[in-house]
Amino acid sequence: MPPLTAASDRIDQLAQDLRHHRRLYYTGDAAISDAEYDALEHEFRALLDEHPELTPADNPLEEVGAELAGELYADARHEVPMLSLEKATSDAELDVFLGRFPDQSFALWPKFDGLSVSVLYGGGRLARAATRGNGEVGQDVTVNVRGGEVHGMPEVLPERIDCEVRGEVVMLRSDWRAYNAAHEDKPLANARSAAAGTLLAKDRGKVADRPVTFYAFDLIRLGDGPTDRKLAEELTALGFIVEGYEESSDPETIRAYIKRILDSRHDVDYELDGVVIKLVDRTAYEAAGQTGHHPKGAIAFKLPPEVAVTRLLEVDWTPGKTGQLTPRGRVERVFVSGTHIEHVSLHNLAVIAARDIRVGDRVYILRRGDVIPFVSGVVDPAERDGSERVIEPPAECPSCGAPLVLVGESTVVMCEYSQGCPAQRLRRLIHWCSRAGADVEGLSEARLEQLVDAGLVSTPSDIYRLGYATLMPGGKARFEGWGERSVQNLLAAIEKSKGVGLRRALVGWSIPLTSEGTAKRICRHGYESVEQLQSATVEEMCEVDDVGPVVAEALRKFLDQPATKEEIAALR
Repeated sequence: MPPLTAASDRIDQLAQDLRHHRRLYYTGDAAISDAEYDALEHEFRALLDEHPELTPADNPLEEVGAELAGELYADARHEVPMLSLEKATSDAELDVFLGRFPDQSFALWPKFDGLSVSVLYGGGRLARAATRGNGEVGQDVTVNVRGGEVHGMPEVLPERIDCEVRGEVVMLRSDWRAYNAAHEDKPLANARSAAAGTLLAKDRGKVADRPVTFYAFDLIRLGDGPTDRKLAEELTALGFIVEGYEESSDPETIRAYIKRILDSRHDVDYELDGVVIKLVDRTAYEAAGQTGHHPKGAIAFKLPPEVAVTRLLEVDWTPGKTGQLTPRGRVERVFVSGTHIEHVSLHNLAVIAARDIRVGDRVYILRRGDVIPFVSGVVDPAERDGSERVIEPPAECPSCGAPLVLVGESTVVMCEYSQGCPAQRLRRLIHWCSRAGADVEGLSEARLEQLVDAGLVSTPSDIYRLGYATLMPGGKARFEGWGERSVQNLLAAIEKSKGVGLRRALVGWSIPLTSEGTAKRICRHGYESVEQLQSATVEEMCEVDDVGPVVAEALRKFLDQPATKEEIAALR
């Protein structure tokens, strides 16, 4: 194939790939890492620099964000476009940008890794919230931010002003960890996609279930002139959260700020992927102009990705509390992001197939902050010698031996023997004792395993039958690592958890399709006890906000099971 034809074909393919992955990114379902996306974009730019005559008419580098995915919410037009930022990845590129604006002062703040949002206020009241979308038109998500669901996004400002506030909606690392601990059967892959997926969710209950935070970084007063206060002071006075904001005109101070952010990236409670550098003076910023893709008066300095290379040795499949099996990879020990890694996430069959990951491959491992280490791709498929194995799920459950089934377009592996599967039973017990459930302090996973292995506990009601004589027979601890004080504390915690209400019980039982938000809304609707809920029909359950027939049927099916009725009776 002639060189020019090969370059043309590669440019077309890269343009298609960039649009595809940008669309997935902005709908909260990213299939590749930021580093992989940046590598595709870098190759695309290099080819266009070499062959400018092959630049496609619909150049993805001149597009902002992604086209809207369907009609999830109404279109929301941005009067002032929300453009992407030009990227800098080296000191040389940073120097070029700073050199364009000698003696100018720059605003500096962390580039949060979440979902960019514009919030309009009329007379000091929240009027509209919208995603960035394609820069010109976003999606109206006002319904999902009402009621204080987004921390740091006030519904009423202390001043009756008309303004637009821009910022990033993120899921804090601590909130992400807490959510995954309570939803281990269906954990969120990472905090960034969780923030986007939450705000764009069709089910408003997901917003209540998943805590997200809004960090403000820009304020546009509508109809009013600028004030004498700095941007950060204005935003803070209006009740917004501003993080890490500084101003400087000194290049060395700016470089020091970037280094400080880089050095602290593992210590902060949010995901970040760079530093924003923007002209402070709004008149100078507007005078700098813009391209069709980015403003010329601002830049994003991207932090380097943390990547390691190792070999995938084996894949283990573990059932969660609902029976869904999760693939976890065993790798040759490698040091990445401040810790030694031996196990990594493979997400699911769809991701494994998309990345063509095989046992025996040399793979890239990514770990950003508290994100579970995961395989982002294969180093070089051409290295394969034929000994590699295609990853396939087992035919039988590794815990109970029951046949496994594939659901969800054959991407989800399920063990449907819920009552007799030891692994599912243990995960459900762990969930019952978690903070989201009955909150039995001191009953850790290790202790529950000991109790289950000894045949003392198999259901939540068994926990409440435990007594001093059982745990300390003859005054001696039944299990290694247990002692008089810990047993007394545990029994006190069990006694305290007996007052668990309907909401926590519904969460703790791990009922399919019944989330924390669903449980809250059931209680708000007026249900005060399990007995009341047991007597409700599917139609009556559907009267609860955001509870449809599918959720109601799943709840009804759970309550009608003989094992459930026995457990409810035992817990009374």
